[in-house]
Amino acid sequence: PIYCVANCAPDEIAAADVHERLDRACRRFLGLQLSSAGFLPFDPCVPRAAAEQHPFLIDAPEGTAALGIDRLATEVSRLLDAESPLHIHFQPRASTRGA
Repeated sequence: PIYCVANCAPDEIAAADVHERLDRACRRFLGLQLSSAGFLPFDPCVPRAAAEQHPFLIDAPEGTAALGIDRLATEVSRLLDAESPLHIHFQPRASTRGA
């Protein structure tokens, strides 16, 4: 699957609207379906940090955008784990060292 993330969305409803419109365009023109991986909310600390050329994660680690990135990373990790063939079939071999 191809996942998309709505960036700087004011809320979950707006993010869902962005996803729906992108998915519709991709289906129509590319024959591809998009799945949503979530959204990153708008946070005023991001443009301020960009203007200062300083990472917003350092300036506002508990800010809306930082928490959104954490939530997004968790969701993407979950999606990748669920789709990985290694997740289903991989069984670590027993160590033969020292035997």
